[in-house]
Amino acid sequence: MTKQYGLVWRALDSVISQLSQAAVNLMTTLTFINILTPSDFGFLAAFWSVWMLLMSMNRAVFGEQLIAQSHDPEIRHGYLDFGFLWSALGILTTVVVAVSTDLSSLIPGVLCVALFVVSDMVRYGEMAGLGPLEEARGFVLMPIELIRLGASLLALIIALLNGSTYLSVGFALASSVVWIVVGLRMNGFPRFSRAVAFVRRKEKFEGLMAFQFLTGTGLSQVIPFLALHAFGAAQFGAIRIAQSILSPITLLTSAFQPSLIRLFAERQKSGRFGKFMISTILVSVSVASLMALIAVWGISVLGDFIIPPGQAEVVDELLLPVAVSLSFVVVGLPGGALIKVRRLGAVSFWGQVMGMCVTLILCVLATSQSIRDFVWALAFGSVSTVISTYVLLVGSSVRSRSSRVPDSNGI
Repeated sequence: MTKQYGLVWRALDSVISQLSQAAVNLMTTLTFINILTPSDFGFLAAFWSVWMLLMSMNRAVFGEQLIAQSHDPEIRHGYLDFGFLWSALGILTTVVVAVSTDLSSLIPGVLCVALFVVSDMVRYGEMAGLGPLEEARGFVLMPIELIRLGASLLALIIALLNGSTYLSVGFALASSVVWIVVGLRMNGFPRFSRAVAFVRRKEKFEGLMAFQFLTGTGLSQVIPFLALHAFGAAQFGAIRIAQSILSPITLLTSAFQPSLIRLFAERQKSGRFGKFMISTILVSVSVASLMALIAVWGISVLGDFIIPPGQAEVVDELLLPVAVSLSFVVVGLPGGALIKVRRLGAVSFWGQVMGMCVTLILCVLATSQSIRDFVWALAFGSVSTVISTYVLLVGSSVRSRSSRVPDSNGI
């Protein structure tokens, strides 16, 4: 197999893996929608939101940087050690919170959510483990993803047929445990010393990104919890349902983020960013719009078969604003790749803060309106975050270009 041929297969493997990730996420969500009451699913959605924040933070701060900068085995092993340790602490904390708030019945669902995030962390470790000479190794992710797909599909089928809840949850757990077994086998049991060494390697950029996720992004993930207070757990759960069934919009396109980061890194060396950046944004806008239209149409047709009748009506009202919100996440991917390559932590942070302020103001006002107005407020907040980030990126590029222009006096 030639190197070029291997790169094509590797890219296809990555895309299929991301499609599988989206499908497993969707089927896991639908499984718990059909075995929990609307209120219980709403509380599970609250735990889900926190773990999705942790997954996004791991990708942006550690996983994507691992792919962008190095294939050093020691760094990758340290990344997995650190990931296993923080996720174990997170799982323990989540279980304690569930027990202390009389939500012990949700612990199986919470474990499924947490293990899904741990699996994503292991996937990034595997993707980062392929150096340039190893790219022709062929399919690596696909066999694992096929096993996960089969397990999560069985979980959903059993739930839809009102079969054994224990069996359904067991298959849902198995769909994520597969990756964890692979991670432990290729990395061994976590070593605290390697995890500490991995953290010590991090620089100012990673610190800024982590601070951003613990403050700006963290608060933006907490803002939807206003709906839990204002509209109740069942309505809050409907937001999570709408986000999950439309999540392929972002999960599929994010499969190309590692490749986009590598392309931007190559352009960084040549200094030709302008036209490439604009064309990439235009492609993102086109793809996001098309996928949103297909997703909203598809769910409006098939939703009655997979969503319980008591929640289907509310979910239908939320599909359009959620589609707008997720579409702008896709539009923001090129900007995110550029931020990773140029390590512009301040741009990412302040873009997030500006968008978060808009989101908070709109959502507080919307709590006195309807759940649909509240989700539209979240969508406009997502739009403002992406626009603010791009405005700051343009300003940063202009300042950088000005600093390279020689003085007219030749000094």
